[in-house]
Parts: sequence; structure tokens; C-alpha cells
Amino acid sequence: MSGGEKPLPERTIFFELTGKIGCRKGKYKMAGQVESSRGRWEDTIAQLPATEFELYDLSKDIGETNDLRTALPEIHDGLR
Repeated sequence: MSGGEKPLPERTIFFELTGKIGCRKGKYKMAGQVESSRGRWEDTIAQLPATEFELYDLSKDIGETNDLRTALPEIHDGLR
């Protein structure tokens, strides 16, 4: 960085695209699959308690092949 530039603060980013739903915070990404509600958020939110979410460390697993939800339950539960 140069001059007066400051790093962006860490934040949680939420996403939904054709039923793939989740969030990203730092190096971790949590994602699950819901029935696409085509923008009807009430329907999407109603599905969340029954949705299984996988957890990935994108700094080590950019291909999202190693689900860490059982290895890192505190991070998984914190994002959920």
C-alpha cells in the first residue's frame, strides 16, 4: 500500500445465487444449498435451520474440497 491507503476492515459477506447460499469471513467460506426462492427472502430464510452448511479455509483450499465443519465446529457455528 502506498500513501494514506488503509486496509479494508474484516467483514462478513453473504451471498445467494440460484440456491447456493452462504457467507465469507476472512479466509473461511461457509456454503449450503437451498431451494431457489427467486428473490423471496422470507422463503430462503425459512429454509436455513434445516440447511447443512459446509466450511472451507480458502487460504489452503481454493477448490473447496476439504469440508472443515467437524474439524472446526467453533468457526462453523460462529458463522452459522
